[in-house]
Amino acid sequence: MRNMDKPEYYFVQSLCRDGGHEYTDSFCVVADYELNDEQFEHAVLDWNFGGVEWDDDRGEWSDGIRFLSIYTGEAITKEEHDVMKKYIYSFPISIILKNVIGNAIELGIWKQNEKEKSGRGL
Repeated sequence: MRNMDKPEYYFVQSLCRDGGHEYTDSFCVVADYELNDEQFEHAVLDWNFGGVEWDDDRGEWSDGIRFLSIYTGEAITKEEHDVMKKYIYSFPISIILKNVIGNAIELGIWKQNEKEKSGRGL
């Protein structure tokens, strides 16, 4: 993981399925650190919902009660981001990661578990 010279901007909608209910949450993410797609999804969902783990049986992210996913993860321009952040929240991925896994970026420490060995999870 490295600090990116030129951040990328994303419009993100998370999808939460809770029993018979579904709802979305919309926000922007500034990708100021490079992550692969699975790391990005895990970090954003864990930050947004807390305690998210991969559920092998369902093939989805879950917090133990709800099933969670990134419904939309669309790249946007800096100009689009500047307009959107007037109306919805915007968060740098570095802040999301610090909230989710402490200072793992600076320390180079990732959560060690079976999911990481299989390519899933942080």
